[in-house]
Order: sequence, then structure tokens, then C-alpha cells
Amino acid sequence: MKAILTYHSIDESGSVISTSLDDFTRQLAQLETAGVEVVPLADVVDAEAPAIAITFDDGYVNFAEAAWPRLRKRGWPATVFAVTELLGQTNSWESGPAAGLPLLGASELRDLIREGVAVGCHSARHISLRGVSAETFQRETVQARERLEESLEVPIRSFAYPFGHLHGRLDDTLREAFDQIVTTQFALIESNTSPWDLPRLDAFYFRGNDRLAGLLRPGFANWVRRRRALRAFRSRLRRWRRV
Repeated sequence: MKAILTYHSIDESGSVISTSLDDFTRQLAQLETAGVEVVPLADVVDAEAPAIAITFDDGYVNFAEAAWPRLRKRGWPATVFAVTELLGQTNSWESGPAAGLPLLGASELRDLIREGVAVGCHSARHISLRGVSAETFQRETVQARERLEESLEVPIRSFAYPFGHLHGRLDDTLREAFDQIVTTQFALIESNTSPWDLPRLDAFYFRGNDRLAGLLRPGFANWVRRRRALRAFRSRLRRWRRV
């Protein structure tokens, strides 16, 4: 079993992108109970199973305040996906209870990098890349990576699609620009999983339960497949209703 567990914000708002500190702390304890090795995102595809990587989208200040101290205490690595043109600002794309949350600035991210945190690119402005022009796609991916590298003074080799919206095809430009690209597909990493199409398990589905403690049990993989099928059905239903 290999997987990527992904979070956004550690806060008490109850939004769909939020995990409370109590839930987050319980989930880390459940991973310890399961006995799974936590590895860097860069290593998870080739790691010996069982292994899991942990990522955080958007780059919220509460990662540094709440999540990272608890991960660092356990010696566990993490990857933060930052939005290049919004460093040090707020999540202006978000609405609802989690709107207005502050994002880490360049100096804060550099401090975290020195402490062992990996940083990936989450586009330039956190816009959906579905159906955008070739020029916009280039600006939001490769050029966003280059500007983030300039700001943080380190190589940036991973990318997370905003909203999980893929552009529609993966071209050679992205393969050359990034070593890993993560999505919001809800699945485990399989032997044939491409490093440029990595699925992740959203922490939303582990709030208020102890499912992560059974990560290595046979029933967990079955639950992931059922959950993925249900998500796909709901997505098709939403598209049908819009027609």
C-alpha cells in the first residue's frame, strides 16, 4: 500500500478544505498506529510499501503554526504547494468559512525549507487550468515554477493542479518541468501509476473517524475504491444537472 494524504488548512472553520487541530492530531496518531512509513513526496512512487507521503495545498500560515511542529516532532516530511503570485497574501479564490486565510510568504517558506519542508508549485494565481489558452497554461505552470524558484532560491520539481482541474492533456513541457504532478483523484498509488498523474487521499474523508488506523488492512483499499466510485458518480450527476 502506497498513498499520498493531502490537506489544505488546519483550522476550526469546518469548511471542506479545513481539518481541525484535534482531527489532525488524531490522524497523525492513527498513522503511527498503522505503522506506515511517512516518506517525502519525491520518494513515494519508488518507496517500498507500505509508505505514505503528506502534502498541503495552498501554503497556509497555519501549516507552519499547527501542522509542521507536529510533523517535525515525529521526523515526518511534508510538501507544501504554494501559489506563486499570492505569497504572503490570502486565499482570494476561496469563499465560505475558510475565505481570507493568510498564506505563507517567501521568507517563511525559506525558513521551512531550511527545516526540511519541500515546496511545490500550485500555479501562479490558483485558477482552474481547464480550457485555458496555451499562453495562460504556460504562465500558470512552467513560468510560475520559475518565479517560485527565484523567490525561494531552491529547485521546484513538483506541481499540484488548482482545484484538481487538469488541463486535458499532459505535454512534454510539463514532463520536463516537473518530476511529480499531483491530482485530486481519490486512489492509492499502484505499480503503474505515473509520477505525473499522482492520486491523493483527501483528509476531508478522515475527519471524525479512525479509518487511517486501518490503512494496511485489506478493507482499506476496498473502501478507497468504493469512495472513488461514489465521487465519480456524484461528479457525473452534477454535470448532468447543469445540462
